[in-house]
Amino acid sequence: MHLHDLHRNYGPVVRIGPNELHFSTAEAYKDIYHHGSKFLKDEGFYEMFGESLGSFGTVDPVFHRTRRDTMNPLFSRRAILKFESSIRARANQLMQVLSSKQGQLIDLSSAFRAMTLDVIYDYIYGEDAGAISCPDFEHPIISNTEAVNVGAGVQRHMSIVVRQSSLPDFIRRRIVMSIFPDLIKVIETRAIEFFERKAKVQLADEGETILSRIVDIENPFLQSLIEETQTLTFAGTDTVANACFTGCFYVHSDPEILKKVRGELKEAWPDPNMDLPYDTLEKLPYLTAVIKESLRLSHGVPVGLLRVVGPDSAVVGGYQVPQGTIVSVGATFMHWNPQVFPEPFKFNPDRWLQEQTRELDTYLVPFSRGPRQCIGMNLAWCELFLILGHLFRKLDIEIKDLTIQDMQDIRFYFVSVLAGAKHLRGIVKGALA
Repeated sequence: MHLHDLHRNYGPVVRIGPNELHFSTAEAYKDIYHHGSKFLKDEGFYEMFGESLGSFGTVDPVFHRTRRDTMNPLFSRRAILKFESSIRARANQLMQVLSSKQGQLIDLSSAFRAMTLDVIYDYIYGEDAGAISCPDFEHPIISNTEAVNVGAGVQRHMSIVVRQSSLPDFIRRRIVMSIFPDLIKVIETRAIEFFERKAKVQLADEGETILSRIVDIENPFLQSLIEETQTLTFAGTDTVANACFTGCFYVHSDPEILKKVRGELKEAWPDPNMDLPYDTLEKLPYLTAVIKESLRLSHGVPVGLLRVVGPDSAVVGGYQVPQGTIVSVGATFMHWNPQVFPEPFKFNPDRWLQEQTRELDTYLVPFSRGPRQCIGMNLAWCELFLILGHLFRKLDIEIKDLTIQDMQDIRFYFVSVLAGAKHLRGIVKGALA
């Protein structure tokens, strides 16, 4: 929020570091993150993740392109449609678990994370993480990830001090967070088990997974495989769950919106006991508008993703910027732009049903843009339609202990969390016919 104050006071570009500029305009966003951009990731920022051998953390464009080329076929729309039955099965499982807790106060934030963790775990390893089945959805990865996100906010500004490769665990635990090394160890151990088994035998009936494809095509170093699983696990769990959290809260907090989305779903899906495919759900205009508005207000990764101007100087947002300058635009400067989204803090699905929807889509950047945009976009869209479609069609939920003011009191670490680490909680009142 401080950056927004700076831009209000000083204009569309502010210097926020010795060699770093932050911009606030859509023009600058397009200049920095367009598909043909040759700007590299800033090594000083991305080294904090300790994942230089994975697709997210690497600043090497050649390695990034190679790894993305390896994984892209599994994240294509065609591949996601093949995986749809697995996602739908987990959505049905989640609805059954929530229904079984009728009348109880449920942590819906953790429930959504359980769903997304089970989905991405299956796609990484071909196995079930069992998060939906955990009592109160308290899977170790879920219960620790939020603390890691908060710690990443510290590490983001102290990367030179707390970078993973330079400090022993007992010091890093005190500076950042006690559970981070333990959580990474869980993910690392699972990747090692997969690597060792894969090296011995490929089961005849084993379907292709992200890791099996990387191993088959690249024969990578073990550390590269570990780092890729870390990225996929965190990215595949939190951002979609946050959008579900946001959509669930705002829809159930507004009777008119809830009535509209339920009416549309009931007409397209008269029998909730039957399956409705993703390609039918995604054609429902009001549900689509709800999901886009949920993404707009949950942001994905809200902070500016740092890029280095090069190989020559460049024009960014109308300003000539020297080669080597670090530049960025945070997603909130797109999603909260009042000229594009009047009353930007209001959850208003109707804004996506107007004639200028295509123009609005250019300002919706929860997955970033350009050559380094999120590889899992197709998977995320499928999850969002299946999770929220099932939720709004099948369950009558009453939200508890969270207000619109709470939803707007956001802390921006690497991903956004509510102040006080508040969660969305609710009570399932019954099933919908």
